[in-house]
Amino acid sequence: GLPDRARHLQALRIRAERVREAAGRDRERLAEIRALTGEVDRAVDALPEPRRTDPDVRALRHLLDEYRVALFAQPMRTAVPVSAKRIRSAVDVLAP
Repeated sequence: GLPDRARHLQALRIRAERVREAAGRDRERLAEIRALTGEVDRAVDALPEPRRTDPDVRALRHLLDEYRVALFAQPMRTAVPVSAKRIRSAVDVLAP
């Protein structure tokens, strides 16, 4: 009935507000992912071609994928502990 419709409309309004709030955070998170992806790509591109598929390079790319999960799908949890700092440390370890 009418009371349910009013309640449902209020729920939709609340959800819409949360989406707007989340959109700002998502933009910030996306900017962070893009920056980290650029750092990883530049580091990997600086490596000799055969080195780019080594296990540590694949592990670095996996860390980046896990970080996306950490930022955008927190309830899923990550397979390994991950942070921007860990990714940057792994990038620093790569030696051309």
